[in-house]
Amino acid sequence: MLLDARRCDPARLDDADAIEALMLQAAEAAGATVLHLHVACFAPQGVTATATLAESHLALHTWPELSHAAVDAFTCGTTDPEALCRAVAAGLAAADVRVQEVARGR
Repeated sequence: MLLDARRCDPARLDDADAIEALMLQAAEAAGATVLHLHVACFAPQGVTATATLAESHLALHTWPELSHAAVDAFTCGTTDPEALCRAVAAGLAAADVRVQEVARGR
């Protein structure tokens, strides 16, 4: 799933601790197991977070100045990528969400 979250709360998009908590929360909502999580902050703003999941990966990059976040959620097994996307969109307070499902490996 590819998710573009627009018109988000810019403060949330630039809060590394909130993004870290959101990544864990979204993975839990999807039934995924986080093996490793890395969060990086950029100057003057923006956060990138990547989670290695037992079921594949979750990546999120923010542009607070544009009130935008882009998310790549690649999962397998019984993981629910739609629940993951809903949790991310809600956590970022996105007013406009666009999700695209990409079939891979089929």
